[in-house]
Amino acid sequence: MDVKFLEIFFSPLEQFKITVFFPQLFDYLNYYIVFSHYETMLIDVYFTSFFIYLFFSFFTLFFFFSFYIKVSLIIPNTNWQYFCETLYNFIYGVLSQQLGKDTNFFFSLIFSLFLFILICNFVGMIPYGFTSTAFLIETFTLSFSFLIAINIIGFQIQGIHFFDLFVPKGVPQVLLPFIVFIEFISHMIKPVSLGVRLFANLMSGHSLLNILSGFVISLSKFHFFIGLIPFCVIVLICFLELGIAFLQAYVFITLVSIYLSDSLGSGSH
Repeated sequence: MDVKFLEIFFSPLEQFKITVFFPQLFDYLNYYIVFSHYETMLIDVYFTSFFIYLFFSFFTLFFFFSFYIKVSLIIPNTNWQYFCETLYNFIYGVLSQQLGKDTNFFFSLIFSLFLFILICNFVGMIPYGFTSTAFLIETFTLSFSFLIAINIIGFQIQGIHFFDLFVPKGVPQVLLPFIVFIEFISHMIKPVSLGVRLFANLMSGHSLLNILSGFVISLSKFHFFIGLIPFCVIVLICFLELGIAFLQAYVFITLVSIYLSDSLGSGSH
């Protein structure tokens, strides 16, 4: 077998490669349709593996809600409904701790965000799957869009008092400009830290699994039982990654709810 092929196959980052489907067709569409009508627009539209798995996550989220509504009863009588309501109550309890009386208004949005991130994370755990949340383009899109919306909502509700968020109580006047500057910078980097946290945890976890899998395959060439113990370790790490996938979705919506609470003025500062 070609050595170069083995290096590519066992590359930890190979699983994050975006595959373009029908490139010649979309080259034609990009040039003769987009560029011919809008010469100043540099837009390349392609049908990629990233789009397929992202669409699959959206479809799964839609199926989750549709199926739940179809089979739900006042008293749960199926394991599926019991699971859905347990998850629903868990997320509702998390949000109510931060948002209080505003929980009902924002719950549907944040619960949908939680399920979407969770599905994207779990899809990446499927063999030959693709982890869309291991890309900064998706995590930054989610974090920046939600933080921009949170700031707009906070300013609409509080008006000029929204800027009290940057002025902690009890700060001496001489330190106030310095503290306000620090608070403003920390507020501006919130979407960056939120997106990087999700991206880094998913990418590092999947890369670790890929490296260990290659290690097990190499050991198995010598003897089956030599690679058996590392294989059991990989299975345990897979379960750990499933827990991390859930935990990262939970951390993401928890931080979003905290930022939303601060913007609404209901959080202590």
